[in-house]
Amino acid sequence: MKGIVTFLDKDRIKIDERSIIELDFKEECIIEESIKLFRDSDPCIIHRTFCANKIGMDILDEVNRQYQGQKEVCFTVDELPDYMLDKIDLHSTVEYIIIR
Repeated sequence: MKGIVTFLDKDRIKIDERSIIELDFKEECIIEESIKLFRDSDPCIIHRTFCANKIGMDILDEVNRQYQGQKEVCFTVDELPDYMLDKIDLHSTVEYIIIR
């Protein structure tokens, strides 16, 4: 998979589509990653961007590992694996997430 994430509402209408590294990651995850990588609890824009990119790529690597050979996977919010749910800020209207 290339890392394009599409968010759909309950009627499967597209809400948004982004690269996996451009997702809205939870602030505490970015800070945690920044502390782990840079020992920086107040990351500058460079560290923040690096951490967001790393979180996104780590998620994509895990999806590719678990769903080898598939061109896309679709999750409901309830089915979303913890390694994604714990890191991504989802809008309240999102019901389905497609990763391709």
